[in-house]
Amino acid sequence: MRSFSGYFFLGSVALAALPSLVAVAPAFALPVAGSEVVLVRKADLEHSALGARGLLGGGLAQAPPAATPAAPSQDLPGSDPSELDEVTVVGRYLRKDATTATKTDTPLIDIPQSIQVVPRQLLEDQKIIQFNDALKTVSGVFNANPTFASFSTFNVRGFNTNNIYRNGFRDGVNSLAGFDVASIERIEVLKGPGSVLYGQGELSGIINVETKRPQPKAAYAATFDAGNYGLFRSSLDFTGPLTADKALSYRLNAVYQNSKSFLDFFQAERWLVAPAFTWRIGSNTTLDIDGEFYNARQPSTFGLPAVGTVLPNPNGKISTGRFVGEPLLDNYGSSAYRFSYRLEHRFSPNWSLRHGFSSSHQRLLFTQTVPVELFPDGRTLLRVITGTTVPDGYTFWRDSNIVDTYLIGNFRTGPVEHKLVFGFDASWFYNATRQFNGALIAPLDLFNPVYSPTRGPTILEANSFNSPSSYGIYIQDQLSFSENLKLLLGLRYDNATQRTADLLTATRTSEDFDAFSPRVGLVWRPILPLALYGSFSRSFLPTLGTNQAGLPFVPERGEQFEAGLKADLLEGKLFTTLAYFDLTRQNVLTPDPSNPFFSLQTGEQNSRGVEFDLTGEPVPGWNLTAAYAYIDARITRDTQFAVGNRLGAVPHHSASLWSTYQLQEGSLKGLGFGLGLFYVGERTGDLANTFTLPGYLRTDAGVYYRADNVRYAFNFRNLFNVEYYESAGSALDVIVGTPFTVIGSVSVEF
Repeated sequence: MRSFSGYFFLGSVALAALPSLVAVAPAFALPVAGSEVVLVRKADLEHSALGARGLLGGGLAQAPPAATPAAPSQDLPGSDPSELDEVTVVGRYLRKDATTATKTDTPLIDIPQSIQVVPRQLLEDQKIIQFNDALKTVSGVFNANPTFASFSTFNVRGFNTNNIYRNGFRDGVNSLAGFDVASIERIEVLKGPGSVLYGQGELSGIINVETKRPQPKAAYAATFDAGNYGLFRSSLDFTGPLTADKALSYRLNAVYQNSKSFLDFFQAERWLVAPAFTWRIGSNTTLDIDGEFYNARQPSTFGLPAVGTVLPNPNGKISTGRFVGEPLLDNYGSSAYRFSYRLEHRFSPNWSLRHGFSSSHQRLLFTQTVPVELFPDGRTLLRVITGTTVPDGYTFWRDSNIVDTYLIGNFRTGPVEHKLVFGFDASWFYNATRQFNGALIAPLDLFNPVYSPTRGPTILEANSFNSPSSYGIYIQDQLSFSENLKLLLGLRYDNATQRTADLLTATRTSEDFDAFSPRVGLVWRPILPLALYGSFSRSFLPTLGTNQAGLPFVPERGEQFEAGLKADLLEGKLFTTLAYFDLTRQNVLTPDPSNPFFSLQTGEQNSRGVEFDLTGEPVPGWNLTAAYAYIDARITRDTQFAVGNRLGAVPHHSASLWSTYQLQEGSLKGLGFGLGLFYVGERTGDLANTFTLPGYLRTDAGVYYRADNVRYAFNFRNLFNVEYYESAGSALDVIVGTPFTVIGSVSVEF
């Protein structure tokens, strides 16, 4: 892990020690590159957030999304299974609907907030196998961990976030156990707070993973990947009906992966089994059930010191593959179990009830060598080994249970159309640190390393847990005054309790608080292909702990102002968003200058900027997605760092372009090419602004060929082997970017 809170002192050395635990449609895949006409049920499209655009080539076809399952009915329009309609597929990457922002099937152009969708087809064309690498084409989003890390934290609009959701539910274990992309159908990124509909969370945004859904037509796919650094990966994707009337269908995704890295001593292994079922119980009722069993093993890893990477070192440059831990001790073993169900009943074409439950459980066996200080000689690294004293036991436990029930209604009051959402949700979390301790271990010579697994005396211990719970009531109304003018209003009330216990000192605390979260947004379409919008929303996030006087911390608060435009270009073949945003976080923890063992809640940070996203298929066979972001994220109030300092690892300028083209005719029909450019400007490495990460331009490429039901591909990352730095957690934790990588793959569908 790379996130630490609390400071312990050994002589004159400050040791960052304890990991932060706070946050605690029946159609087979079509090999289409341009627009094609397919036959689907009209009802499935009307009640699907993806609509026709969910039935694109590149993997098995996607059913209506989990949050809005379709339910064919004999008494609702489009319910006859024999009733088929022609629908034009507009592109592999283009998505114009999403459910995350409103919990309803709302076109992106009518949402007064920026939301970007990363579809399955884009993940496949880029050959994304690490979830941390999946959002690089989204403006203003950066990976805050090494790409190869088995857990996920992202930086969105200048602020780090663990707001990662799965099928519309907060995933309680994502910050310790990540996702495998094999089971992902699409990723929706909502920029800014989603507190009105989802409750407590970070200000910067929500990342919602939608998993693959069962299909009523049998289909099977297998993919085999191999690459340098010892990569071997195999995955299966099966789906089909389980009953003759196709009322019950299933989907099964399974993955095994084994890989090394450019880092010394790195060996990673993971597997995933993800079953899912859809049961059309009656004419108007659908039940979706899914599970996920995820297991990953790899070394715990830290980055390199800034001195010797981005800053001069009298001994020269540190090897980019240097392992600063202990090969025989460092281990990150994570097991995650996820289960959820979603039930929808439609009372009529205008009224429906949705109810869902999500449960996730994670166990982590964790040992990591933590860099503490680089000696003045520039080569000797003082380290502490951290982990558990329980033999063969788990260091961390994390469990979460969430229930959400809401009513959706469409009605009129005079000339005004309403789309109403009224709901209730509740959550229970449990996070525990079991017999965690730290001990000195032999210093490491970074230029001539000699590893030693001998532990010194214990210098810190922890045995604690926290158990937050909450419930919320929310209401949202999307008012349509005309086709050109729409207003969104939302309000939520939350009541939450935070319980903590330190088993070493036998102390317990309990904190209760409540909060109101408003949201308002306006969309004006002067012409139908163009929308101008503005919005305001607030967020809150509980903060565990007390200050020096023993007073509990109040929740962190945040607010966002956003304005922009969205447009359909080239008769709907391209979709673009241009947004200006201004976010402010308040009640941010900062070190207490009078006592380094405590914090004050006086910090404030602001991030403002401009984002641009463009996606579509301008001509048949040519698909592209492009993005640009300007972000100015700074400290506006603090007791430790200077006001005006830039926030760490946030570039002023960043841009990306990914484009593919597939030949449409001739003897080489089915041959395709991809090219990607990813630019990240220079960034400060820490809040003190003591060093800078240089900017870089990375080039990726791909070559594809599809023949009948077989697809061959070669993907190249960092094509020109540029040396770059992904991120930094501190002056001792600079993350080196991965050198040139090639992955070859074969996919078979039948």
